[in-house]
Amino acid sequence: MIKVTRKGLTLTLDAAIIPAQGSADVPVQYINDTDAYEDYIIVPKIGWYKKNGVYSVAIARYSNKVFKIPAEAFGQDGIIFIAIEMTDPKDAAHIEVTQQITARCTPAPNGTVILPSKDKWQKVVADFVKQYMDTEFETPASELIEKQKEQIAYIQNALDTGEFIGPRGPQGIQGIPGEKGEKGERGDSGVITPANGVFTFVGDAAGNLYCYYADSAAPPTFEVDENGNIYMDIPG
Repeated sequence: MIKVTRKGLTLTLDAAIIPAQGSADVPVQYINDTDAYEDYIIVPKIGWYKKNGVYSVAIARYSNKVFKIPAEAFGQDGIIFIAIEMTDPKDAAHIEVTQQITARCTPAPNGTVILPSKDKWQKVVADFVKQYMDTEFETPASELIEKQKEQIAYIQNALDTGEFIGPRGPQGIQGIPGEKGEKGERGDSGVITPANGVFTFVGDAAGNLYCYYADSAAPPTFEVDENGNIYMDIPG
């Protein structure tokens, strides 16, 4: 990209010739070489002579330290004039203008050819690619896209209807038991319940179970069977 550097009110250009770029505007990078006028509003002005000899001046578009020389300035071989107008943002009446610099311009061979707009150009490219794919490949791209859509619809339907869910497999091996949990808090002691006045069961705070029998001279015996059940044998 061509560069224009400002130092004070003096401009320097890093190219003696500015070539055209077809029917497009030509970008130029603007560089502030000093802090002076750093915050000023930049207005690049471009001048050139038309084919009929009339001098024309245009304000170049400026953004992000780049201004664009309009394509109209490259209508013929000649001289382009560049100057930078700077306005104090705090005082609109305070305007400084740099010295004017010149450069030779060369017109583009197809400078009169107007390129289509961005939207039209993108559509032209997209149509060309589709046509190329449809004619150069055995299976047209449009057909491949339709098949892909059908496959997506089939998979979605199978997911919705559960078609992908097969029969349940055999139950796996039981895993290793986990660690025994902590012992919970003991509940309140139960109510002492007499059994026909013959014996009574009482549980203490430690979890022990006691049997009180009416005939202390001939207490019953207890037996535990192979299943862990406890039985009390009452005499008589």
